[in-house]
Amino acid sequence: MDFKDLTDKQKQFCKEYVTDWNATRAAKAAGYSEKSAQQLGYETLLNPLIQGYIEHIQKDLLKLCGVS
Repeated sequence: MDFKDLTDKQKQFCKEYVTDWNATRAAKAAGYSEKSAQQLGYETLLNPLIQGYIEHIQKDLLKLCGVS
């Protein structure tokens, strides 16, 4: 899967999301507005490219932890 179409904000959202699996907090940390963070966090997670990037990050984290 090619993730070059993701914006920097979307990539940051994904990195933040895998730390505690909270979409609202991840949206805020990625720079989305406080008012729209809950809705945008939810909508962002529906994007198949975002889902793929999160899985990609998860695999990297598992390798770092020595889990196979």
